[in-house]
Amino acid sequence: MAISKLMNIKSNKNKSSNGKVKSAHLKNSIEYILDPVKTENGLLCGSVNCICDKDMALSQMLYTKEHFGKNDKRQGYHFVISLKPGEGDTETMMKITEEFIERYFKNAYEIVYAVHNNTDKLHSHIVFNSVNCVDGKKYRYNNGDWEKEIQPLVNEICLKYNLSTLENNRNIECKNISYDKIRDDIDDVILLSKNFDDFISRMRSMNYKISYGKYLTVRPEGRSRNVRTKTLGTMYTEAMIKNRIAMIHSKLKNTNEKKIISRPPKIKYIRSRRIKYNQMTKYQKKILVHHLKIKRMICRRDNNKKTWKQEVDYRKLRQNEKRLFYIYDNNIKSYEDLESHYNLLQDKSREFFSKIKDLEKENKIYEKLISACEKIKEIERKTDFSNKDNISDEENHLMYAEYIACKNLISNSGHTEKEVCDYIENYEIRKSNLIYLRKENYKNQKMVEKMIEEYRMDNYCSCMIKNDIDNIDSEDISFDELSNFYLYKAISFEQAMNRHVKIDYSSEEAYYVVNRLDPTCFIEVHTKRDIYNGEEYTRSDYFLYKNNNLIKNGSENYFSDKKTDNQPQYYWYNLKKDILKQGSFDTNDIVIMKKRSFDRYTEAYKNKDIDNDRIVNKLRK
Repeated sequence: MAISKLMNIKSNKNKSSNGKVKSAHLKNSIEYILDPVKTENGLLCGSVNCICDKDMALSQMLYTKEHFGKNDKRQGYHFVISLKPGEGDTETMMKITEEFIERYFKNAYEIVYAVHNNTDKLHSHIVFNSVNCVDGKKYRYNNGDWEKEIQPLVNEICLKYNLSTLENNRNIECKNISYDKIRDDIDDVILLSKNFDDFISRMRSMNYKISYGKYLTVRPEGRSRNVRTKTLGTMYTEAMIKNRIAMIHSKLKNTNEKKIISRPPKIKYIRSRRIKYNQMTKYQKKILVHHLKIKRMICRRDNNKKTWKQEVDYRKLRQNEKRLFYIYDNNIKSYEDLESHYNLLQDKSREFFSKIKDLEKENKIYEKLISACEKIKEIERKTDFSNKDNISDEENHLMYAEYIACKNLISNSGHTEKEVCDYIENYEIRKSNLIYLRKENYKNQKMVEKMIEEYRMDNYCSCMIKNDIDNIDSEDISFDELSNFYLYKAISFEQAMNRHVKIDYSSEEAYYVVNRLDPTCFIEVHTKRDIYNGEEYTRSDYFLYKNNNLIKNGSENYFSDKKTDNQPQYYWYNLKKDILKQGSFDTNDIVIMKKRSFDRYTEAYKNKDIDNDRIVNKLRK
């Protein structure tokens, strides 16, 4: 018995008109396995966590993808289990398939399966959704899962029903062992070789057949086929082998670097002589003023009482102080400078990552020498071989042989034990320094990212106020003129309901999310600061109106994004969907207004018919 195919079902390259990824391949796979001609009119079909119907099963899988926001890339997977010709019957095949599904998938995926008896080999098909319907995670197939998990499970179930199994484990094991042996032999020869020609001659002396062409290939004794060295790993390509030989026989890198000791930053205080206020840019003044406001707020409060609010303010003060000195030290004078600096931090982060990877790759070249040096130290801690009586002991004799072999390995490479030990110590220092610098750079990157986010939010709120109807002087203005005024300021429903709970955008005055052409459908939003698990956030209450009638949320008069314990993971997503459905908004024609503007807008909408009648009367005259 064997699993003949493990296939992944990809998404279409082309997208549908509404921008969603098409799932035609998944649809075709489900239709193929549920073909009534091959399944005795559907008698040999089944499903798990979905309805056994090609249309219903597909729609349920797509709904799960959309619910968890994972409807791109791989859409599903297709497994095929087959028996030897003449073995088993449809009933047994159905039991095998169902038991495999139960034990392997553990009731976590939407699955459609069927047994096909239209060929000489009885076989079954399993098509399942790529997204887990329980936790929303995608199915992940790793190399080797077939040999380690899937095929052994199928073999076990087959033995239960007295059917033949696929004996593949032994061949795979032998193949892996031979690859490991080739790698070990190449590593040993590299340590002894002075150049690449010497490497080739030493490999041939070990009964390896070496051939050149587009790739360097080796064939050990007893193997029927050549092996490309690049398939053994990135450290075994021809270029890398030459590089490793050159590095091992060159001087070891011992730069004697000192480890960076991380200390908590000292609290700085703003002094007038550090930078003059009249020399600051508009952006720098804005951050300074915000810092001083927090400082005055703390000074006004009673220092004897430590409330959660005071602790939050102190944390804000430290964060803002760090930001203030950061923009001074890095000469950030405007928002454009901040964005360019953020791009620079991203480049640095990638640079540190590549340096760490290069360092690890370099260390792998000296792996044999490092392990030999560590083995020598370990043996010297256990036994003193300067006393020859210890060598004569039978137990220590083997240890002494290993000790001498390690010493010869280091000396043949052209280095001393001290050089190798210094390299090991220096490698650890260099790596820890790079990791520390990368962490510090990441902290600065997140801080600048938050500053950019806050600036955008402040800018958006100020633009919302500036572009209000209050800028229009004329009182005698029609609704059509007002709606055209807002046409270029209209946004989508998704943008209007985009929350920034960590940013303080609370206000005593409510604002309105309005359907531009029908202001009888609107949301009155009240914002205030709240606290959950010791962290402050902006809470919003949404009073939903349809045709100027308040829509209740159960027993409440409003919908709220208040944080509570045991709140579902997709609470805000579902709440927003519910508001949109009950409010009947045009999702791409939304405007945000303040109270005064909203009253004026609704008044113009009420007088819309009166204005139209007035125009008609004028035309008649």
